[in-house]
Parts: sequence; C-alpha cells; structure tokens
Amino acid sequence: MVEKHSTLRTIFADSASDALHDQVVVANGSGRITVTDLHDPSRDEDTGGILPWHFTITRVSETEILCELAINHALIDGASIRLLAIDLSHAVNDRDIGRETLSYSDYVAHVNSTVSKQSEYWKTYLHDATSCVFPKLNSSATEELHSEIRQIDSDRVRKFCEIYGFTLFNVFQVAWALILRYYANTDDVCFGYLVSGRDTPIQGIENAVGLFINTLICRLQLGNSVPILWILERNESNFIRSLEHPQK
Repeated sequence: MVEKHSTLRTIFADSASDALHDQVVVANGSGRITVTDLHDPSRDEDTGGILPWHFTITRVSETEILCELAINHALIDGASIRLLAIDLSHAVNDRDIGRETLSYSDYVAHVNSTVSKQSEYWKTYLHDATSCVFPKLNSSATEELHSEIRQIDSDRVRKFCEIYGFTLFNVFQVAWALILRYYANTDDVCFGYLVSGRDTPIQGIENAVGLFINTLICRLQLGNSVPILWILERNESNFIRSLEHPQK
C-alpha cells in the first residue's frame, strides 16, 4: 500500500521558495508501525519510520484484530480513509490492490494550470463583498448560555425538495444565510463551505488517495422583498457554477 500510494510516502520539508512547506515524495520508507497483542505482550513490536503516519495493529483474539491509522490531515481527506480500508482488506485477503490511479503531483499541476481562470471567476463573484462576521453574543446575567431545540419534520423538508427540485444542502445553506443576515445585520451574506473536490475533471480522482477537499464561498444577497424560492434557485445555480471553478 505504501508503494502504491505516493501520499503515504510524502514528508513535509521547509520550503526553498516563499511557501511555508514543500511536500516531498520519497522513493521508499515507512511510518511508525506498532503491533500489540492483548493476550501475549511478549509479541508486541514497535518500529519507527520517517514518514508522518502511525499504523497500529492490535490483536484482540485469535480471529479479530483492530487496525488504526494516525496520519496528518494535510495529507489525506475522509474519502481517502475509505479507499485505504478497501486496499487493506484486499491485501489481507491476498488480493491485488492495483496501481495508483492519480499521482498528487498531476493533480497539483492541473490546479496550477487553471489558477488564472478560476481567480477571475471568484473576483467577479465576490466583487464588493464585505466581511460577514457572526457577532459575539452578550452573556446572560447568570453566565449561562440559553439554548432552544426545535424539532424539524425531515419528511416535509425532503418533500419540499422533491417538489421544487432542490437539494437538502441548498436548503441548509439558505437557512444558514438567513440566520447570518439577522445576526450580522447585512443583506449581503458570505460564508465558506467544504466540498470533497472529487468532481475535479481529472481521470482517476475518484479513487485517488490524497487531500482533495476544498473550501468554496457561498454569497447570497437577501432582502425582505426577495422570494425564498428565488433565493433557493439562485443559490443552486451559484453552487453548480462554483464547482466548475475550484480555487486552491
């Protein structure tokens, strides 16, 4: 698995340029591997390594082992954990794990090649935008925070989405925008949100191990006279366009 995935052979080094760090892929190596036997401590092993991850194997019984991978989130995202688990399952069962579908350097090269185009889109999208900061709320006299929980009928929300062709993600974004509008006291609302980045048009990215997540910006211009359906339609359209312009 380490040989297959270049991400598992990546270390961080002080940058020779203006960047904070450079990522360097080494030809071979290992991270720290710890083997623990709950029934026979004499069989425990612990090997060091230069790579920034720690893989722990714990033997619970004759038929059960637990595996844990501790690795820097700057190297992989959540989807990568699932892909590594699949490869581990194949390796344990003596099945071929295949080859790396996409090298991270090819992904970085693709992103760098589109920086100018993406920057122009976001400059236009965010023109005249102002900071949208959630204010610090006044504490109560008793120094206790007040909270209120309201039940939302999820079936009604899903039915609403089906009728009008919206996604739940869109509805939640607009709901958060309306909350920010109230507390930040602005009709021009901006906030960031996380996307997987796996829809980047590069062959093999859906099965690649690495850090592909991205933070995009949702901007909505609200007002008392703006229909909520129009806001939802506009946000859905903006979201689709934003995915075509990922900015790293």
